[in-house]
Amino acid sequence: MIEIKKVRDIELAQKICGDNGVDWNPQYHIIATIENDTVLQCAVFDYENEDGEILVIDGFDGEISLLDGLCRAILNIMDINGVKLVTMPLKYKKIADHVGFKLQKENYQLELEGFFQCGCCK
Repeated sequence: MIEIKKVRDIELAQKICGDNGVDWNPQYHIIATIENDTVLQCAVFDYENEDGEILVIDGFDGEISLLDGLCRAILNIMDINGVKLVTMPLKYKKIADHVGFKLQKENYQLELEGFFQCGCCK
């Protein structure tokens, strides 16, 4: 079983952000699976009030079903915390389309309210 844990080591969190082209922010939530000091998969996300953002979602060798599970876990965390709108960068087209994000000019967006009640991915 794959276990993804919150990254508590600040140096590692900064490295994950840097390796993925994201400026470090101590408010970010960073989760990862690490084996022998190698990050196998990771995600960086942030939320405040009703707005959330997935900044990085990477790993699983691009296997969409596994990325889907990771993405939905992040969305669930945000939903529990009252987030209504989640954005994701354009570079994550494959997973954004798969989960049901809608393309906007600058990013993908997902209205989270009711997302987990509809019984489908759209």
